[in-house]
Amino acid sequence: MSNFSLDIYTPNGVLVRGHNCDSLQIPTSEGEITVLKGHTHIISKLAPGKIVAHSAAGKETFKVSEGISKVFGSKVTIMSQS
Repeated sequence: MSNFSLDIYTPNGVLVRGHNCDSLQIPTSEGEITVLKGHTHIISKLAPGKIVAHSAAGKETFKVSEGISKVFGSKVTIMSQS
């Protein structure tokens, strides 16, 4: 069972919805953060780079540009320009 879900939205539509993750690496304007189960709530400015999602099924990478990331409870929401 995964620890949280990932949604990625762009102006062109939904890139990912409900992707199950065990850990997640997010590029922020303050540096890269790693999100694990029980992570504190956080809203941060997204920096251009790669989001890396780890799950039992393996590793998946998503390229993003500027935007906003929100970690709240068992859900991570990314809103990226592209």
